[in-house]
Amino acid sequence: MDQRLLNEVDRFLHESGMTRSRLGRDSVGDPKFYWELARGRIVRQKTLEKVRAFMRKSSNADRPE
Repeated sequence: MDQRLLNEVDRFLHESGMTRSRLGRDSVGDPKFYWELARGRIVRQKTLEKVRAFMRKSSNADRPE
């Protein structure tokens, strides 16, 4: 599951142009989140949901209405 999340995050970062540290800081309050995830950090369900919700919200904010 964590590798899948890392792939989702990488895709989001590529498409949005957001930095890794900003994603971590803005989504879960941890600027080192990405690097810890890449090193094998175990992600709890609640954290997973926060990160995915943040990416959805950020992606939707970029789209015009």
